Amino acid sequence: MKNKKSVPRVEFKYTFDNRDYNKVLQDIHRSELFFTKQYDDRKVNSIYFDTYNHQQLNRAIEGYYEKEKFRYRYYQELTPVVNGQWEVKKKLGIVTIKDVFQEEVQMNDMFNKIANYNISSNEKVQFYLKKFSHLNSLVSYHRKYFVSSKYGVDLRLTIDTGIKTSKYINGSISREKPYNSNVVEIKISKILYEDEKLNRILSFPRVGFSKYSMA
Repeated sequence: MKNKKSVPRVEFKYTFDNRDYNKVLQDIHRSELFFTKQYDDRKVNSIYFDTYNHQQLNRAIEGYYEKEKFRYRYYQELTPVVNGQWEVKKKLGIVTIKDVFQEEVQMNDMFNKIANYNISSNEKVQFYLKKFSHLNSLVSYHRKYFVSSKYGVDLRLTIDTGIKTSKYINGSISREKPYNSNVVEIKISKILYEDEKLNRILSFPRVGFSKYSMA
């Protein structure tokens, strides 16, 4: 299993309607931060875990200063063996740190409440599977990736479109629910943010937002 811990970063989020899609792309391409394509577009799928009373979902909706998310993320269709990664994301205000643990998981184990405590070989993941033992929802979307030619990977930007959510209730996945808005996320290393004070990047107003809260 490969483990990866991200450097502290600041995240800004924006939402926009489909009719503003071209304007968002124009803002990105005209930016003095010189954004260029970083990776090929791909579909992102996230399975979110929470407490039985949806503690972290409620904290996200209510805008708490301190938040935590635990999810399993994969980039292909859901198959009997899923090749993805566990992610533990902690946020204090606008500063985020994310731990990533790459691991294949049996799909049946993922959705089996009895087995899901023991589906990982990583102790930290096991801890979070016990802490957030309720598989709550699934979120999927198509993502475009950009990186600043001026600052490199210290400043990245993504566009998420075609967002769909499903709930996991009593052992069954609900029908996918489409979300009418799209999301831009800007990720700036904490050091770069403090040095450059990069507050105004797009012409759209920033929002406090979590795709998990849409499910």
